[in-house]
Amino acid sequence: MKDQVSLTNARLAEDESKVFNNFRQIFELCGRSVLEIGGRMSLHLLTEAGVGQWWSLDPRNQQIHPQGPLHTMQGKCEAIPLPDSSVDLIFSCNAFQHVGNLDAGLAEMARVLKSGGYLYANFGPVWSAPDGSHIENLVVDGQRYNFWEQTLLPSWSHLVFNEEELSTLLSAIHPPKLATGIARYVFNSDWINRLFYNDYEYLVRRYPWDVIFFGGNKRFDYDYEPPLIDHPLAARLKPEVVGAEVLKKHGLSKTDLQSRDVEIVLRRD
Repeated sequence: MKDQVSLTNARLAEDESKVFNNFRQIFELCGRSVLEIGGRMSLHLLTEAGVGQWWSLDPRNQQIHPQGPLHTMQGKCEAIPLPDSSVDLIFSCNAFQHVGNLDAGLAEMARVLKSGGYLYANFGPVWSAPDGSHIENLVVDGQRYNFWEQTLLPSWSHLVFNEEELSTLLSAIHPPKLATGIARYVFNSDWINRLFYNDYEYLVRRYPWDVIFFGGNKRFDYDYEPPLIDHPLAARLKPEVVGAEVLKKHGLSKTDLQSRDVEIVLRRD
């Protein structure tokens, strides 16, 4: 039955249409008002599902006239331009890892969601994942780099090293300019919020939600082949020591380094 959530395992957030289909299987969308955090859903999918109103909010969206149930808004979820208790459901695909202040964003989501309404989010890879550096649209010497197309860093190296150390390590396999560019991106890009899997779990339990489901998925949805590097610094990335290295740098609360994608279902009190 719709709205009876019985998830047992978190799923990969492969693409928006697949995540929307998962969302649609759980929740009855016909006639309902939905806020989308990040992106802009296909009008065809919304019409097919019989959605009443769908509000798509993303900093990259262009503010355009409504198209049927679809309302496109430009903005951040830390300041949602909707009234209190105005939506039945909140949907988000591959966006929460990009929210700069998710604490404030969740507070805003709780504000606009009706009592008894649900928040559904599926996203990743998160910062604490093996590939959580999440390099996307990095351009060096005219070449564009994306984490799912070119595996540029060893697993968890973004968690173990500082910027200078990472640049030095990567110089063993990349031209100096690319090595420097990767390290600078990892530590200075505002495209990723650098929250660990455990941080997400802590944040969702701070607000007036019933946590219906919270889980992580460890699988990769692309060919992940991290580079092997022959350099003294690489010794700190060996499987038997990398956990201790991350613990030393980030603390006891950062324990889950395997979960890449996160799936969440919350119910508003």
